[in-house]
Amino acid sequence: MEVSRLLLKFAVDDVPQADEIRTLIKDIWDLRIAKLRKSVDQFMSSESMVAKVNNLTLMEINYARDFLSEALSVRQKLRTNQNLNFTLGDSQLFDSRLNDSKFSSGSTLDDT
Repeated sequence: MEVSRLLLKFAVDDVPQADEIRTLIKDIWDLRIAKLRKSVDQFMSSESMVAKVNNLTLMEINYARDFLSEALSVRQKLRTNQNLNFTLGDSQLFDSRLNDSKFSSGSTLDDT
């Protein structure tokens, strides 16, 4: 991809039908990025923390690296907060059950 861009930028006079080739290369890039976005979307929608990456060029990986890294960080924070809220919710439920028990009614062990 990068080599073709350089050729079309600096040796455009030496490449016959350069505009058509440039358009085709852009179309290929757009299709590959659309496929990459779809794959990332499916991965982010799944519960998996590991993805298998096949048939990607380094340029495509670099294109998605920042976005994917940030998305994974946000997903991890959301999961951590969800787990924390669940744990706090369980603790609050336990506290409310404890408050409803005979121990919170003002009675002591000596009163029984």
